[in-house]
Amino acid sequence: SPLGNDSVAMPQSGYSQTGAAVIDSSSLRLCASNNSASSCSDTTITTSAGTYVLNTASNVVTFTPVHGFSGRDLNAPNYSVCIAVSGTWAPQAPPNTCSFGSLDVTVSTPPPPSLVDASVSGPMNTPLSVPVTNGASAAAGLVIVTSSARLCLTQVTNATNCNETSLSTSEGVFTVDINTGLVSFVPVAGFSGTTPAIKFAVSDTSGNTSMAQLTVSIVAPPAAQILSTTGSENQTQLATINIPQGGSVVLVDSSDNPVSNLVVQGLSLIHI
Repeated sequence: SPLGNDSVAMPQSGYSQTGAAVIDSSSLRLCASNNSASSCSDTTITTSAGTYVLNTASNVVTFTPVHGFSGRDLNAPNYSVCIAVSGTWAPQAPPNTCSFGSLDVTVSTPPPPSLVDASVSGPMNTPLSVPVTNGASAAAGLVIVTSSARLCLTQVTNATNCNETSLSTSEGVFTVDINTGLVSFVPVAGFSGTTPAIKFAVSDTSGNTSMAQLTVSIVAPPAAQILSTTGSENQTQLATINIPQGGSVVLVDSSDNPVSNLVVQGLSLIHI
């Protein structure tokens, strides 16, 4: 409430008897630029920075800034409030007067959104996708705009200059779906390994934008292994398969169907 710091200065001389003088909170009003203190009558005033609304029941002024505004509103309106005089005054009661007060409103700039570096991995010659807005967060009162996701050219260092929806590299093509924030990667045929990190940008509802990085790892299939073993008749033969880290082994028949036992030329092969 603007009245929180206001008070009445009682006269120190000129009166042999003083009554009471208090702020009449019901008189609180906002002032247009051409108003005198006694003629202010507005409860809503709009400036280039936003809108001020006075609740006459609670005497609270609420300011709603226009989208994207931050800083000090140099055109904030004044307000007026009047003094109510009562009781016995001598030689005579002073008039009920009104005075101006000023509203000083500053809107702080919210911090940019917080993004998380993204990564995805998959097999060779297979398109991959990752929602780059996952894990992103915005300042209080704001939300991440999924459709704002964009890719950045290599030389770009300012997030607001990231405007690409597609990037071609020697490893493949990155494409962002501006409706979902999903970034897809189509590797070139035969590529395996980890791509150099590309940058992407995401904005919040205030227009603040941040950058993060995306890397893609394409895993090559394991090299073919030829297994052989020798032994005596009716003796179980064992051979060791080198399994890549994170991989697995499945025994399949001639139709590529998984099996636990396979008979080849009268020999029983068992995979456990």
